[in-house]
Amino acid sequence: MMGMMGTILVVDDEPHVLQVVSVVLRSAGFRVIAAEDGAEALDLLVRFGADAIVTDLHMPLVDGLQLASRLYADQRTRGLPVIILTAQTEGPIAGLLDVPSPNVRAVLAKPFSPRRLVDEVMRHVRLLEIPDAEAA
Repeated sequence: MMGMMGTILVVDDEPHVLQVVSVVLRSAGFRVIAAEDGAEALDLLVRFGADAIVTDLHMPLVDGLQLASRLYADQRTRGLPVIILTAQTEGPIAGLLDVPSPNVRAVLAKPFSPRRLVDEVMRHVRLLEIPDAEAA
């Protein structure tokens, strides 16, 4: 039996997008924690931890880039991969990978391909392997 592949914190202020992303990632075997904004995400991260974050770019209070910057500024969460989802199709989307935070590993345009989202998350999440004592 295959276990969970890690915990993903999903952050989006649009409830339907939050639900779709959560369902896609759960279906792929991830444990999902959901937050409606970056401030709530920071609180949930402290309480539950995560192996990666999938966040919307534009949100009230703390947006996706601010969230990534705050995570990078904290030694405990500096290496946490952040994948940004955005409906922004104009402007320098590729530049988001360089500024302001090196922990932003990918930027996906909405609407996104569920397969591409899962592939990106799998690529950037460090999967925890628990040795099976019976297999030794």
